[in-house]
Order: sequence, then structure tokens, then C-alpha cells
Amino acid sequence: MNNYNNILEFYKDYIKLEQVLRKGWLMCNVPAERIESVADHTLQLIMLASVITKELNIKVDLTKLMEMLLIHDMGEAIIGDISDVEDDFKTKKEKEHEVIRELFDKLKEDNANYYYSLWLEMESQNTEVAKFAYLLDKLDAVIKAGIYEEQYELQGLFKEFSGLQKNRKTFDDCILTDFFNYIVARYDK
Repeated sequence: MNNYNNILEFYKDYIKLEQVLRKGWLMCNVPAERIESVADHTLQLIMLASVITKELNIKVDLTKLMEMLLIHDMGEAIIGDISDVEDDFKTKKEKEHEVIRELFDKLKEDNANYYYSLWLEMESQNTEVAKFAYLLDKLDAVIKAGIYEEQYELQGLFKEFSGLQKNRKTFDDCILTDFFNYIVARYDK
């Protein structure tokens, strides 16, 4: 028996990410017509991951990393973008946890379980590939803050985003420490 309808329904939910704008950039006054969608972010993040792993010769299961990045924000197709600086962040993360299972349950059980466990792995950051995916996601935001600050003359945007990661010690003693420091030196004015 085929699963065509379930595939279609799953995909219809997934492409809703095209309509979800990244809230953090809205909060920072990036012009609304230039703000990326969550789908844009996902595509760009996958390209960043591919280039970084190849250029910096980072050994990682690239297929698993790509799949993880493809689904890491999927719950936002239903509940909207989640910014980790919002007051209701924890509540939204709990809601995301609920809807993500519902989304994956549209697939055959073994596939639903596979994607759900992959999503949980990314959330928990309990493996090297999940930790790397998390770092890439944060690095993407820092790089874009530098680019947006230059493009739209948004003074202090880069310091805000890079400073947040410095305070959290996100890039202290990790595989991307040197690249993060390069980005800071490049954009910090």
C-alpha cells in the first residue's frame, strides 16, 4: 500500500516554512521585505554546513547533519518562529515538541520515529553531529547580523548577536572557535 497522501500532507506542512518570517530579525528592525523566512534560513544553513565541512575538512556524517538541519525548525511551520530571547520561549518550545511529533506521525511509523529521534537528538545536542548542527545554526545568525548591519546600517546589531553567543560561551573551545573569532574580527567595529 502506498503512502502518497501522507507524503503530500507532510510536505504541505513542511513548505509552510516559506511563509514564516524569522522573528529575531523583525525585532531588530531589519526591513520586513528583506527578512528571511524559516525556509530561507534552512536552505542557507545547509549550504553553510556543506561549505564549512568541506573547506575546514571537518569530519562529520554529512547526510545526518543535512537531515537534522532540514527538520530542526519544522515545528515552526505550525507555531511560528521561535526566538530564544522571547519571554515565552520555553512555552513555545514545549508546544513545538507537541506539534513536531504530530507532523512526523503523518509518515510511516519507522520514518516518523526516525525523523522524530533525529529532531530530539538535535534538541538535546547529545551527539557530536547535533552539537555541530547547533553551532552552525548560531553561527548563521551571527554572520547574518554582520551582513544585515552593513546592508541596512543597523548599528550594534552584530555586537548584539555576537555578544549573546560570547556571553553564552557558545563558541568557546569548539570546532568553530577560530571561524567565530574570524567573523567577530571581520564585523566587529
